[in-house]
Amino acid sequence: MKSKEYREEDEEEELEEEEFEEREEEEEEEITIKAETPQNTPPSIVLTVTYDGKVGKALVKLYDPVNDRIYFWYDNTGHRPYLLTNVRPEEIITKFTKVILHPGFSHVEAIEKYDPLSDRKIILTKIDAKDPLSIGGRSDSIRELLPKTWESRIRYHLCYIYDNEIIPGMFYRVEDGKLVQVPIEVPAEIEGFINKLYANDREFLEEARRWIPLFQAPPVPNLKRLSLDIEVFTPQENRVPNPPREANYEIIAIGLAGSDGLRKVLVLRRPDMELKPEDLEDLMYDDVEVEFFDSEYDMLKELFSIILQYPILITFNGDNFDLPYIYHRPLSLVSRRRRYR
Repeated sequence: MKSKEYREEDEEEELEEEEFEEREEEEEEEITIKAETPQNTPPSIVLTVTYDGKVGKALVKLYDPVNDRIYFWYDNTGHRPYLLTNVRPEEIITKFTKVILHPGFSHVEAIEKYDPLSDRKIILTKIDAKDPLSIGGRSDSIRELLPKTWESRIRYHLCYIYDNEIIPGMFYRVEDGKLVQVPIEVPAEIEGFINKLYANDREFLEEARRWIPLFQAPPVPNLKRLSLDIEVFTPQENRVPNPPREANYEIIAIGLAGSDGLRKVLVLRRPDMELKPEDLEDLMYDDVEVEFFDSEYDMLKELFSIILQYPILITFNGDNFDLPYIYHRPLSLVSRRRRYR
């Protein structure tokens, strides 16, 4: 009995963690730095695909290496989050009315899918929703209302990438508002070799034709990027301030390293901490510039002026802590200034 209880507890913890991660995915894009959304772009690299909770659409972020610009492309195909179930549409309407009445429910339809386990085509029910969290991530999500579902635990941005066959790292362009892949020319000798190699196997030939262009893509250009890491004061040792949106404590140091050779540390002077020049010699490398600030406000202004020079930011767990904290901390400082005027 004990082993069963432990197993159930572990499963509950895994589900809670999964739900937190799914909520986090949708909430992640609530803080959105707007970029250009042109109807036409030059060839640009797909950096990532995510979900913008405010707009309610998948968002593709592209980088134009020639003009050193970031472009946003929002889905305009009507793609929605969905799940699959073996419950027939008429049964959902008559026996699972909570699904139909769910505020995030969009529509339901029967579709044909290939089942590789039985090597046959089967009919499943596809339920579309208005947002990812209506599919899964909450205790009252649609997947919790059905006995069996498929593709309900795949993060929406991954589902979108797969359904639309988008390949991150490859060149695409926006043409009259549509996202299209830049064609890759396969040398005639390679194409001839593939055709000869798989002449008697049509299935392998088709797969080879799909994959070979990936190996013929142009080299990845030098992407101008900046890595950053922040240190935040906390009154309790070894405790990370949580949640970052409160941003109650000072950012006391910011480390920056750029692909163009920038190596810089921004440090906030504090009355109770005295740092002597000789201390820096022991702590820092010769090629790292250290700049001190008497005001956290001024230090953050300098940070933003540096960030704006780079189209790509690299962080460790930055989406969950560093970047939200950097976003909310100035708002907290401005709010306090107004409060004490």
